[in-house]
Amino acid sequence: MLVTYHRPWDAKLVMLAVPACAILWAEGGLTSWLALLITTAGIVLTGDVSLAALVILADKLQVSTAGIFGQMLTVMLIRPASLILLVMSVFYLWVYLRGAPNPAEADPAGPGKMPTEFTRA
Repeated sequence: MLVTYHRPWDAKLVMLAVPACAILWAEGGLTSWLALLITTAGIVLTGDVSLAALVILADKLQVSTAGIFGQMLTVMLIRPASLILLVMSVFYLWVYLRGAPNPAEADPAGPGKMPTEFTRA
């Protein structure tokens, strides 16, 4: 429903991604740059000013929708907020799943087994 349903004032929830972006930025690497790029695009493309500018641009632009390129361009101009919200959702879900601990690796004795030795720290 994310691709077809979007209200401009709902997009303010994108600001909740800023702390996650800051955490990823502190880690560094390619993921930090992707987080910065995707979060910035999400904030800009869901904003009211950019939405109004895209509506004005889309009204004056005559694009043939006979081919796949024309159809994709039309969707990107008509629904940019929905698409960037979908991209942000997939990206942050990927980051979350990548960083989630694997239960089999967390316990050296294996899942459901009691460790045989106890060590003191």
